[in-house]
Amino acid sequence: MKLLLMIYNECKYWDGVRIKKQVEYCVTGYEVQWYSDDEAKKKGITDIDESGEYLILSLENGETVTFCNTHVDLCVLG
Repeated sequence: MKLLLMIYNECKYWDGVRIKKQVEYCVTGYEVQWYSDDEAKKKGITDIDESGEYLILSLENGETVTFCNTHVDLCVLG
């Protein structure tokens, strides 16, 4: 499945936020997980989400990519 990910310069719920870039990914799946700051750090996540929400993309090549969920929007392209 193909996704378009819009990545914001900061939390998408704040005033004055803008899209920093848009990236297309081919994925086998995606999910949102909630982690405490300590859990996120133990998992190797360096960008800590203000709300503890993380979007995890499972790429077609078997790798995963994690984003702060409050800093992105996802659109399924097909």
